[in-house]
Amino acid sequence: MVYYIYECYGGEGWDPKVTGQQVKATFRVSDGFKGKAKCDVRFTRKSLEEIKAFAPGIDMIGEKRVDTGECRA
Repeated sequence: MVYYIYECYGGEGWDPKVTGQQVKATFRVSDGFKGKAKCDVRFTRKSLEEIKAFAPGIDMIGEKRVDTGECRA
């Protein structure tokens, strides 16, 4: 499972095409040796509440961490 935060400039004509509650996208990756790869993915719209029930705390990813002193190495 992967969690992506997708943000883009909004407005009619800029929105990604949504078909059946899904957005189709292609990831393209290239390395320093001119190697290339790509794969198609489909993003499905889910409510934040549904995702938080599956993965508690996911809405805090990227937020400033607070040192509680509970995890000391």
